This record gives sequence, C-alpha cells and structure tokens, in this order.
Amino acid sequence: MDHQAIAEAPSARRLEGEVAFFHAASDWHAARASDITASTIAGHFGFSAWSSRYSDYVEKAGLAPRKDADSDLKRAGRHLEAAIASLAAEEEGWTNLFDAAGYWRHLHDAGFTLHPPTILYMRDTRCRLGATPDRVLLQPDGRCRPVEVKNVSWQAFRDEWEQGQAPVKYWLQGQVQAGLARIAGLPWDGPIVVGLIAGNDLRVLPYDFDVEAFQQCRIAAATFWEDVAAGREPLADLTRSIDRDALRRRWRQSQEKALDLSKSDAALQVAEALSEARRRERDAKAESDLLSAQLLSMLGDAERATLPGGWLVAAKTQARAAYTVEEGTTRPIRIIPPKAPKEPKK
Repeated sequence: MDHQAIAEAPSARRLEGEVAFFHAASDWHAARASDITASTIAGHFGFSAWSSRYSDYVEKAGLAPRKDADSDLKRAGRHLEAAIASLAAEEEGWTNLFDAAGYWRHLHDAGFTLHPPTILYMRDTRCRLGATPDRVLLQPDGRCRPVEVKNVSWQAFRDEWEQGQAPVKYWLQGQVQAGLARIAGLPWDGPIVVGLIAGNDLRVLPYDFDVEAFQQCRIAAATFWEDVAAGREPLADLTRSIDRDALRRRWRQSQEKALDLSKSDAALQVAEALSEARRRERDAKAESDLLSAQLLSMLGDAERATLPGGWLVAAKTQARAAYTVEEGTTRPIRIIPPKAPKEPKK
C-alpha cells in the first residue's frame, strides 16, 4: 500500500494529521511500513534496544527485506493487552476505555457494525510519523488520552523502570500518539502508561502532554525521510546489537569481487582481534566441556547435588523437540592468517 492508499480507508483528516481505521492487519502493516512509528522513534534517540535510526534506514530504504510484521510473541501480547486493559479499567473506574472499534463509534456517534479486527492508525502526513495506541480513554470532560498497555517482567521492571516510572521509550510512544491526534484536530491530552509487573502489580502512570518532545520526534522523522530520499545512509553503531543485526541484513549477499585492504592497518587490527577472540572462545568452550564432564561423572544419574557453602548443581534430563530450520542466507567471516615462510633447505 502506498501513502495515498492510506487515505482510501475511512478516515478523518485535519491539517497534516490523519486518523484511519483498517479492517485487515495486512493493510495496517503496509501503512506502518510507509512511516516511522511511535514504537520505533525512541530508538532514533538511543532510548530503545529494539530500534535505531540505522536499522530503520536499512529497512525503509529497501536495503534489506522487512522483518516479519507479526510473531507469536506479538500475538500473545495482544491477548494479554486486552486482559491488562480490562484490569486497569476495573481498578481505575474507567467506564469509557475504548479499543479501535469503540473509538470509531465515539468519533462518528453512529451505530456502525464493524468486522474485527479493526485497527486505528494515526499519522503525520508531512513528517511520515505514525502510531497506533493500545487503547483510548474518554474522560468526563470529553477529551481523550492514549493508553499504552505493557506486560512487564520483574527483570525488565528492575532494569528499565527507574523509580517506578515508565521507560522513556514508552513515555515517548504515548507523547507521539497524543501529538498525532492533536494535529488531526482531535482533543487528546497526555498519555497514560499501564504496566502489569510480574503478573500481579498494576501500575497506572498518567503523563502531561509534552509538545517539545513531540516536535523533536516530528523533526527526527522528517530528517530521516530526507536522508532516505537523498541516499544519506547513517553510520551503524556497532556497539548496539540492533545495528549489528541490521548491518548483517544490509550486506547479506556477497558479490564475486575482492578488495585490496593490504594497506589498511585498521582492517588488520580487527582481523587479528577477531582471530584472537575466537581462539579464546574455543578454549573457553573446551574448558567448559571438560568441567561439565567432570561434574557429570560425580553426579551419575542424580538430578541434583548440594555442595559446600550452599552451592547447588542440577543436571535434569531435558527433551528437545524436533524443528525445521527456515531457509536463509548467512555470511560467516573466516580469518586466514598468512602462511609461515618455509625454511630454506639445508
């Protein structure tokens, strides 16, 4: 679906903002593919491990195939989202917490019969920045707030939710949603982040709308698309796993050609360092295998054992199901050191 096709869905348009509803998830995914979204923009500022400016560039510029739009984890998240939203509504006394279909009916004040799934999508048509809120809360004064619903593990809460506040990536996600609604002419206030921590600790965190944060996101999105149009590829930050993965996808296909890097000391240093790192890895693997075998010889068929100082050792039999490896390509890096010069014959 191209940018114009988004307008063909039932929508409300004001200024450079647009609100659209889709019945088919495939159409929604196609619309998102044309934009930078609220769920990824935080990565452009370094606030998310799951997105970055470079990874978005590689995908949006067509330098690598799009990752799967859906997954088992995302589908499970949508089911949990509904349950967590219901719990939050009950705890907070919210009587008008809408999903997309409910918000459609609120906007049009008519008895439309919708065929699920119905998905709400808002976008800035000029900056090409889009968002889909998890829920929309209608307040008694008639104004709405986007509600982001998160299922949070205890480890993620401990590591990312500083002083019990939502991570910047979720806060920014909600700010973009509220801002996109505003430029479409809808009366929305700041976001609410709802998090269910470790399955039993509900956190409801309302935030004021931050117009400066929203404008910075609009500028980042607009600049990104200008760079895509001009072919200005950003540098990958190879300390980030998201960029390393994007780089591999960017250069997934090799060509039958050879480079002369014989005068590049930097390339030599990296190759030598990689060779040494792999040697340490092999040595560590061999040592780990040896120590594991020694412990297994002590355990025999026992599943566990207690050791001095309160240490425990466990080695329970685990079954591994058969699976099929999906077709794909890889580019393993091989390091071939120079051959040692032959000794002259005596």
